[in-house]
Amino acid sequence: MIPDANVDTSRDRNRIAAMVNSIANLERDCTRALLSQAIIDAILSWPEHERRLFAWVHYDGWSLEKAAGALGLDLAQAPRMFEVCDGSLRASLRDFSSSPFK
Repeated sequence: MIPDANVDTSRDRNRIAAMVNSIANLERDCTRALLSQAIIDAILSWPEHERRLFAWVHYDGWSLEKAAGALGLDLAQAPRMFEVCDGSLRASLRDFSSSPFK
């Protein structure tokens, strides 16, 4: 009996598709890990007040007023400080904006 060539081709296609999926998942995981480390490195490079203000507001959901009060900052300077931190972080992560794994 001659094996059905279509069955073997179908199995090969499925195996190749699974391998391509595995590679894509690995690349996506690596990109995420690199992005996470880049975020941490960028934030850790800032002075303590900027680092705390940004983390509390962006990650912990604090209001700018609450974070400014906790740091003893003037309420007028907190929004600008946050904007500068946000812009700095975005600029340092620009290389990741062209990643196909968003």
